[in-house]
Amino acid sequence: MIDKIKVHAISDGFVLITYFCNPSTNDDTCGSVINWSGFEVFTFTFESLCSDGKIVESLYDKGFLYVCYKSATKEIFWATYGSPDNNGAVSVISSNTITSIDTFNSDTTNIFTTEDGGYCIVTSSITTSGASILTTFIQKDSTMGTRGPFTIYQDNSNTITKIRIYECNIAYQSSGYNCVIQTTSGTQVTYSEVDFLSNLSNGNTVAPKIFDFTTLTAIGIITDIQPLNFGGYVVIIRDRTSNGNVFGKAIDNNGRIIEDWGLTEQFYTYDFVLPNNTIVAIPQGASNIGTIQNNNGGITILSTDQLTTFSTVDGGNGLAPGGPGGYGSSKYL
Repeated sequence: MIDKIKVHAISDGFVLITYFCNPSTNDDTCGSVINWSGFEVFTFTFESLCSDGKIVESLYDKGFLYVCYKSATKEIFWATYGSPDNNGAVSVISSNTITSIDTFNSDTTNIFTTEDGGYCIVTSSITTSGASILTTFIQKDSTMGTRGPFTIYQDNSNTITKIRIYECNIAYQSSGYNCVIQTTSGTQVTYSEVDFLSNLSNGNTVAPKIFDFTTLTAIGIITDIQPLNFGGYVVIIRDRTSNGNVFGKAIDNNGRIIEDWGLTEQFYTYDFVLPNNTIVAIPQGASNIGTIQNNNGGITILSTDQLTTFSTVDGGNGLAPGGPGGYGSSKYL
């Protein structure tokens, strides 16, 4: 169960550790607030009978959003928490549910922080009426309630059998937000970018921008797509050969391949993008077991600054992340 223990930097003086309360009986999540001296100063339990709990840290204020899934009622439960007080205690600011959610996982749901300091929960659905993607905006001002759900993608052909939401984020190269999605219809797999605003209304959807990944899919299997912080994305591909090596390509917001990600092709178990577009990856052979070869237990971490000057923003030079304060990758779920 160690992989279910997660650490979150929720303020300058405290960190939040989340873990399963009773892993042998349910998936309820508990939290412990720890000060920088390493002492536990506050403990609490998140929503009960609610599984797959996720934390999204605030973009500006020191607070966070907690999201989990109530399978019995097919609802997403969410709650916003404020910054810890001087004693490390945290409390709920607002909470609510999103109903009629059949599935809740990293493929069908995405959560990210918005430009105004709020949050957005993106969900997908496939029914007899077609396939759709919806957004619900949780505003920074809790007295204003939520906005949505708004439809940002709709396909009424009744041929789509699967939707995967790779990531949703602030649109660095334009106004509003965008999601990169994959849809499957029969044997046809389509990758596209969906653009949307927070003030849209149902029925006001924009046609998705189709990405031509023929070159990439001919040589490998796309396993992930992560946003770059000056526009564009890095596409992670696994080689189709038996060694399963991983490599990455930077693309612009039209899906065009621009350049390589700058890391050697090998088997990576984990990779992510830092706010300045440095790519960090952990090779499969990395270990925390001390040997002479790995500095007595130092885990091998590789990084590259190949994309730190990459930008698809008009006039952008990659010197600072787009947006106020610089945005990091928002793929939380």
